[in-house]
Amino acid sequence: MSKNLFVSGEEVVLLDMLEARERRQEKQMNLLKSNDSLTLVSMTMNIPGSIKVVPEITQIFDYLFEELTILFKDCLFLKELHHDKTGHEGYFLLEKEKEPIKKQLIMLEETANFGRLFDLDVVNLVDGNITLISRNDFGLTPRKCFICNENAKACGRNRTHSVEELQLAISEYIEERRDMLND
Repeated sequence: MSKNLFVSGEEVVLLDMLEARERRQEKQMNLLKSNDSLTLVSMTMNIPGSIKVVPEITQIFDYLFEELTILFKDCLFLKELHHDKTGHEGYFLLEKEKEPIKKQLIMLEETANFGRLFDLDVVNLVDGNITLISRNDFGLTPRKCFICNENAKACGRNRTHSVEELQLAISEYIEERRDMLND
């Protein structure tokens, strides 16, 4: 079994995470208001626990950020990358319709190297409120849990698995794919 990658690093507290969420929503709102005809993609990672950033996570995030940059090169209007102790964030403004982009992102989450670690969202502004295009909008099933393959949100909401169990599963997932980062 793999070692837990998340035993060292800068810890964050709930207030840090709430402030980061608020900053992210403000950033999304500003990007959408000033570029309302473009599609906004927000890129974050699903990392449980109080340590959100370790070197492997930064390397994986940067890897997929570059993959998305290449994927969207023909319709890319703007890209931004932010590294923070509360987790990395990436933003892409694209000159392409929202629905085809979301379908591509769902495919990446399911099939790309390390795709399961990411939340790749298409962000909308509806009546002044931020909304997301979801998998459900396409009649797709929710994302699966790393450990039991049940509905990931339900497992999280019910605290079916401990943070340590999830971190170990993610650490193993990363270890199994480590060679892909070096290609």
